[in-house]
Amino acid sequence: MDSLDVSPDGKTIVFDFLGDIYSIPISGGSATQLTSGMQFDAQPRYSPDGTQIIFISDESGGENVWTLNLGDNEKKQITKGNDNRYQGPEWTPDGKYMIASRREVMDHTNMAISCRWRLWRSDGQRAKCTADARRCLQHR
Repeated sequence: MDSLDVSPDGKTIVFDFLGDIYSIPISGGSATQLTSGMQFDAQPRYSPDGTQIIFISDESGGENVWTLNLGDNEKKQITKGNDNRYQGPEWTPDGKYMIASRREVMDHTNMAISCRWRLWRSDGQRAKCTADARRCLQHR
């Protein structure tokens, strides 16, 4: 198990294991597989209302940001690109924004890496870092 998160109501844990995402009651019991396939899915995080998770997946080629609606198991790709290397996805506390860092290779040696934070609205549209968004991120 690489990463896990507890649901906002405190009843369920979501975690990644061997490239798939699972949930399990916090009281114990059997795990439910939420994602499967050849792709590597990791770093799940619950939305503040507990209805979705945000995670990283290489299903489309690069390490992109995805969401999974827990009500209907619909996956939505938030970022696109075969060269993406996103990591650390999170929701803002109010659930209005998603954020993740993107590693970028700075030169041909692949040695110099920088991280830049990217911000999206909860509907998946790219967002500008407004004063409201910055204020919200400061209260994480």
